[in-house]
Amino acid sequence: MVSVTNNNLVPKQQSELPEKPMLQSPKLNGPPDHIAFVIHGIGQQTEQFGFFQTHLQSLYDTTNKAVKENTPGKKVNIQYIPIEWHKHIHEETDAIMEDITLNSIPFMRMINNEYLSDAFFYLSQDRGQSIINHVTKTFNEAYSGFINENPGFQGKVAILAYSLGGIITWDILSNQLQKNNKLISKLDMTFPRLDFKPDYFFTLGSPLSAFLTVRNQDPKVYHPHPSIVFENIYHPYDPLAYRLEPMLKINYKHQPAMLVEKCVSVQSSYIWNKGCDIISSLSRQHERLVTLLSKERQQHIDYFRSTSLLSGGNILLSTLKRYFSTNAPLTPQYDAIRPVIQEEVDSNTSTPKMSLDCGSEIEEDDQDYFLVQSDFKEKEYTYIAHTDMTTKPCKRRHQSYDHCSPINQGHDTKRRRSSQEMLKEDQLPNRIDFVLRPEKLFGCVPKNEYFSGLTAHFSYWTHKDLMWHIVRRLENTA
Repeated sequence: MVSVTNNNLVPKQQSELPEKPMLQSPKLNGPPDHIAFVIHGIGQQTEQFGFFQTHLQSLYDTTNKAVKENTPGKKVNIQYIPIEWHKHIHEETDAIMEDITLNSIPFMRMINNEYLSDAFFYLSQDRGQSIINHVTKTFNEAYSGFINENPGFQGKVAILAYSLGGIITWDILSNQLQKNNKLISKLDMTFPRLDFKPDYFFTLGSPLSAFLTVRNQDPKVYHPHPSIVFENIYHPYDPLAYRLEPMLKINYKHQPAMLVEKCVSVQSSYIWNKGCDIISSLSRQHERLVTLLSKERQQHIDYFRSTSLLSGGNILLSTLKRYFSTNAPLTPQYDAIRPVIQEEVDSNTSTPKMSLDCGSEIEEDDQDYFLVQSDFKEKEYTYIAHTDMTTKPCKRRHQSYDHCSPINQGHDTKRRRSSQEMLKEDQLPNRIDFVLRPEKLFGCVPKNEYFSGLTAHFSYWTHKDLMWHIVRRLENTA
């Protein structure tokens, strides 16, 4: 178990409150398959209003739940290791901030001092340098401790950077390459060496592109090592999230983000299959009923033919078409006349099929697509087809910062080749922006986007679609 020491900073007025224990990685059931460093955003993390330890446990539990529901019997152990920096910077600033803070509206002033101030601290030169030094040191110590505890580790290394943590991590990774990077980064800071290079870098609900714009930085030249797979993942109603692709290629402003695949549980599939069994049973009963009514049906057909209703009554024709277009097995007598009836019906009416009639014509992939439609205009996003997760060996390669080339060419060979073959001047080698599905009330009623926006920024820790997406990336199945 990897631990990160955090002696809680307790405000003067809360000095009698019990101290929370230091942050710990959730306990694994077996050796780790992969490692994911989790760096937080603004605000308290280990203090009175901090929930970083709870969020780590939620990530672990949600990951296990997603894996269990999609691949029963398979385990994927991801070691989530916390990277905490809020306490460090507030040890330097709280004493002064408390002396100058007014006594009125204490809750609102606490929000200013404990949350909003973190962004200002990072944007300042001295405080920002202190945060960079501390985070890089924490990364290196945590990685070294993990490797010492797991000397035979061959899995993937990922960084999950939440909110402001995404900007901090971007700066650290982007300054591991160039010797004269100050001219590119436009930051008057020194960046210590990171002892490892991650395979994946995920930002979650991060205002990264907004910060790059504020600092007048160009991600086309200022970015992490190209072998690091970078993905900007966000909730569509997260008020703090921004897209990054339009900063790289302006035409992506009008192209939808990639839609993260839905985590569909095996239990849901089981219920669907049971429903199909029930329908099949009803179909067999329907077949018996059709057999009993076949003679009467024949008489009706003869009657309609003799009175020329087949050539003149469109309403009756539509009814007949739906009546005779059943897919259930029928009697030999009806099988013999069905082509005749169908030919005359088709030649005399243009009434479209009902939606239920064409259900059997939808292919498997189409059904998968229709299952993910929702009222948040999912058609505006590109859909990722479902891929079953299969076990693939993951060998840890020696990672180093060697050369610079266009961003995000670090996907697996299959994906990289396909993207290069289709690469055009106005296209990115790989997609970067990924959007999650918004939650629904009772699983079916769309939530108001403004109400959803109140909680969207905090939804990542328990989002099964997100965890399933990350698992598939680390397992090389997507």
